[in-house]
Amino acid sequence: MTQPTPTTVDVADYTPGSDLDTELATLGYATTTGWPDQRPITDTLVRSRLRPVGRAPATLLATHRDPGGRLLAAAALRWPGYPHTPGRLWGPIVHPTHQRRGLGHAVLTALAQRLADSDATILTAEIPVSRAAARHFYQSAGWQPAGEATLLKRRLPLPAAEAVPPGTRLRTLNPVEDLTAPLAQMYAPTTPDRDAAADTYRRWRADERFTPDGLTLAEDHHGLIAAALTYPLAHSDPREPAEVLLTDLLTTDAGSDRLRAALVTAALNTVAPTVNATVARAVTAAPDTVNLLVGLGFHHVDRVRYYRYTPRTTAGPATRLERSATPG
Repeated sequence: MTQPTPTTVDVADYTPGSDLDTELATLGYATTTGWPDQRPITDTLVRSRLRPVGRAPATLLATHRDPGGRLLAAAALRWPGYPHTPGRLWGPIVHPTHQRRGLGHAVLTALAQRLADSDATILTAEIPVSRAAARHFYQSAGWQPAGEATLLKRRLPLPAAEAVPPGTRLRTLNPVEDLTAPLAQMYAPTTPDRDAAADTYRRWRADERFTPDGLTLAEDHHGLIAAALTYPLAHSDPREPAEVLLTDLLTTDAGSDRLRAALVTAALNTVAPTVNATVARAVTAAPDTVNLLVGLGFHHVDRVRYYRYTPRTTAGPATRLERSATPG
């Protein structure tokens, strides 16, 4: 049996915009290659996962390097940005040639020690169910299952959708308009925290991946009735096709299945040409959204699972993942 390698773990506040982002992206891609969650991982994607949200303090980053300075393992703890929402654990990610040596446990333990005096609820990122070793890893470390979702993909472009219902129109965001109030109203059912709902528009726009063309809106004579947020993933890695992530799909009671299908189709087909994307991706726990996407030609790639760590209580605040196309 391989003995764990003695490790030195550095824990520091994460600062975006350095060479470390590139190192983390490279390591992240190495750990996903060959698995259902394989995709392009870029500096921009790293920053989107690690930047603090809302009123959260700086994200904590635990890293381990070999004697030559090469990054071999990392994990990050993004604190909750609002009182009744969870924070997020990113990783641990360990270079494939150095796995099963205790490095993942080392960086995770270093972060868990910072959680000892906190009442924060923390969720992991999406863990494919097919990664049996990862499931065992989190549960052996005391993290408990906290819900599942479905990972779906399809090739782009989508066939043209049928016309939207009469009296409804689709459009992309005008960069100067403010959608704070209507988006907060639509997002409120997805979160237990009023402040998080109110901050939806600012939070979306603060993500580096955000573009006005990536937010497609549906309106009727009453105003905004649905919105689809997509993030194009531009990159120069020849190993992977460029992707578009469908990250949020919000509707009011006026949003019919016909409208939702037209909205998603328009959203993906509008933003895909901006980065020559040929693949669409979505993660959702909502059965109606899964059915909608399957009807649009998406296929199931895997189930993903979330794990929760709650230092002071075994039952943290309810976390509603089902209405969002992807939790973040």
